[in-house]
Amino acid sequence: MGTDTDTLQARLRLALRAAMKSKDAVATSALRSALAAIGNAEAVSRNPDTANAVSQHVAGGAAGLGAAEAERRSLTRDETARIVRDEISDRQASARQYEAAGHPDRAERLRYEAQAIQSAIDHPGLRSVEARHNTTYLSHNAHHHAQSVTSMAGAATGRCNSTAPIPERW
Repeated sequence: MGTDTDTLQARLRLALRAAMKSKDAVATSALRSALAAIGNAEAVSRNPDTANAVSQHVAGGAAGLGAAEAERRSLTRDETARIVRDEISDRQASARQYEAAGHPDRAERLRYEAQAIQSAIDHPGLRSVEARHNTTYLSHNAHHHAQSVTSMAGAATGRCNSTAPIPERW
């Protein structure tokens, strides 16, 4: 891997660490998915020369020392950036589809995932990634917390002004 690619992956890893520390399951999932997409792109096809060297002792195993080992592809910064941009745009497109289909809660989750990935690549330093992530996380959770408190207060008094169902927590 080149250092340019490592820089973008390092940003995603820093944001992943911050999301895990703040126990943000949605951002954690999105960032892991983006890192996995990069990892999948780095994978190489099986070498046809060693594909026929089958182990007689292990089903599906390769015979010979290092027969199953393969060098990972080295992605350029542009290739890595394209993969991450695709992850973001796929989530945004899916969010629009969910919104059109009448599932705003699912659309909101996908938009939040896209925002978590975008903020990770926009901010190179750990402190700025954590600050931006924590601000987003707190404002996102404050909205849901306010809804939950309102619903619980209504339930405790036997009154509820809203007929809308309580949104599911993620």
